[in-house]
Amino acid sequence: MAQLRYICILQTFILVICLPKLYLALDDVTKTVLQGENNGIIAAFGDFNADKLTDIFVIRENGTVLTLLLATQEKFSQETFKSVHLYTSEDNKTFITSVVPADFDGDSRMDVLVTRKMVDQNKANNMTNVTIFWGIAGGLGSPFFLPDLLVDQPLVLDADGDMIPDLLGEKEAGSRFYFMFRNRNFTEVVVKNESMDTLTPLKQPMNGAFVDLNNDLTADFCVMTMINGTPHLEIWLNEERLTWKQTIPVTGMKVVGQLMIADINGDQSADILLPACLDSECQKSDIFVLVGDKWEPMNIGLDKEGLSWSFIQPDQTPVSSHLYIPSTLRVGDFNLDGFPDLLTVVGNATRSIQRGLILYNVGCNSCPLGRTFSADLSTYLEGHEEITLLPAFFDVYEDGILDVVVSSVIPSNVPFIRVWKHKFDDDASFIKVMVVSGLCSYDCPGGNQPYGVNQMGPVIRFSTTGADGNTQTGAATQMSQSAYMALQLPYTLFGLGQTPNFVDSLDVGVPHPANGKPRHRTWTSIIPNSQLIVIPYPLDEPNSWSNRLFVTPSRLMLLTGAALLGTCGFIAGIVGILHWRDKVEDKKEKRQEAHRFHFDAM
Repeated sequence: MAQLRYICILQTFILVICLPKLYLALDDVTKTVLQGENNGIIAAFGDFNADKLTDIFVIRENGTVLTLLLATQEKFSQETFKSVHLYTSEDNKTFITSVVPADFDGDSRMDVLVTRKMVDQNKANNMTNVTIFWGIAGGLGSPFFLPDLLVDQPLVLDADGDMIPDLLGEKEAGSRFYFMFRNRNFTEVVVKNESMDTLTPLKQPMNGAFVDLNNDLTADFCVMTMINGTPHLEIWLNEERLTWKQTIPVTGMKVVGQLMIADINGDQSADILLPACLDSECQKSDIFVLVGDKWEPMNIGLDKEGLSWSFIQPDQTPVSSHLYIPSTLRVGDFNLDGFPDLLTVVGNATRSIQRGLILYNVGCNSCPLGRTFSADLSTYLEGHEEITLLPAFFDVYEDGILDVVVSSVIPSNVPFIRVWKHKFDDDASFIKVMVVSGLCSYDCPGGNQPYGVNQMGPVIRFSTTGADGNTQTGAATQMSQSAYMALQLPYTLFGLGQTPNFVDSLDVGVPHPANGKPRHRTWTSIIPNSQLIVIPYPLDEPNSWSNRLFVTPSRLMLLTGAALLGTCGFIAGIVGILHWRDKVEDKKEKRQEAHRFHFDAM
């Protein structure tokens, strides 16, 4: 009986330890966090008021109103958001299609780029109006209108390496331009490919990324084009300047979604992923990865439990006409195991159900990268009759653990936001890095803080020693995509797994001008569970770059501290008791000595 009791206790202990790893725990904290301001559609993230808390940009009123959910946090209280109005469309003829917060004039204050389209035209082929609202204290100032309409939403990148975001777009099919910003104005530069006289039209919707593709800590870019009705991927490398290198056809797929580029297998190389449908009706879907110049399926297996799930065509999304939502993979290390996971939207065969889906990065010996993705079909991110539109990873509580925010609609087509807190119980570590513009450090114009901007293109990679003693590495490009509600975060969060070790090295690189020297620096021995703000100032003196480090204690650290304090208290208690007993014995001996009869005195 005693043996059986011990076995039961052991089994219970193992079950308690393993439960957090087997079951995902999400709490709906929408009411607590958003305090009733949950209507609308998530458009972008950014620290608008430079208080080191990430805010949420929200589109409301059928695309005519832009508001900000401003993050606030009192001492010893959880983070909440309050709604602040930013912009209302001056007429009812245009609606907002996307929002990109960034510093477009270099004053270290966040500006907001808004793209709009006409209400009464086809949403897939309508020309795009681009407006930039200059940031001022507490809100948005005067608008700056790009004089020419664009074929589609632009890609935001830093084409000239001055750390001020630029745009890549088309005025007409095949007519590409860089719109390079400085001093609240811009210069148009024709995009040229020295290998051909004319450029092929960009694919619609805009499908590209400003990302390091050749592991040199400098962002390159890739973009989808159309040649004779077939999508092609153009690769442009930043070798002294942005130069076309290769065009790769996208074959074997009928409907393609948005590119997603991340270091999937932890080898510090960028992997290009593409969600796609194998048939025109999108009944069969998979994620493809570019290996060499071939697209290989990852066989993620969405047909489970008697149901067939697949990606959704943009025109099948049941939402008002101001949104065009292509299939998108959003990336983040949800379980902090060192390998980035995915978040996307899928639907059943009849499209009566449209749900958010978490795809976990798992090992696979027979897969192209040695990794694939496993769908968590047991976790729902929506309530009954809710239709998910835009899910995104987001560190709501700024604690290094990714939560989930979701834009959904109900049958009446009223959009709203739901916030899910990730109750993460594994004691895994992380490192969270945000790279700012480096245009100033402590003397920013107007007294602005240097970290209140979204910076496109910084490259971050790390190396550490895992709990198993093997080297663990990873890499990412900060804010590599911007069009069509990319919903990328203004920071990079790397999971480190359950390692007690310091991060051996952290490399950071930023774009440089044509023919300029590379700009990158390495830091060593970074404390895990750190949040770093890297300030690359002065830009051309990497050895002078600085970082500001904030440490978030892990549960293991807190438990270790509590155990240490408890042990010290226990030892102190024993010493105190022994000391007290010693004093009692001393007093007893003195009394006995005082009452002892001295024969020598007689």
